[in-house]
Amino acid sequence: MVEPKLKSSIWVTAQVKMCDKNSIPIFVLKKGDPDAGSILLKINRLELGIEIYNQSRTSDGKLTWISASARNVFSEQAASDYINKQCTIDPDIWILEIEDSKNQLRIEQILV
Repeated sequence: MVEPKLKSSIWVTAQVKMCDKNSIPIFVLKKGDPDAGSILLKINRLELGIEIYNQSRTSDGKLTWISASARNVFSEQAASDYINKQCTIDPDIWILEIEDSKNQLRIEQILV
């Protein structure tokens, strides 16, 4: 059974509030379609590199995050190139950047 999906704008607002509450810097780099825009997360671990995740659904319909880098890290330039390509493919995409200078944030802590 497919889980109901929140409107993208509501999900983004909730994630920003959760990060603010936990003193985690978060930036909305690009606003997408408020109702059904896909969401891409850029986790910037500063000198440790950047991880990118796309929101997706599993075969049984549950929301999940898929690593765009297969658990490797992107350089700033490679991340920008990837994000720009995704924006070209999907102009309705939301782009969020979360800074994790202490390398403590795990993707499991992000809202699904």
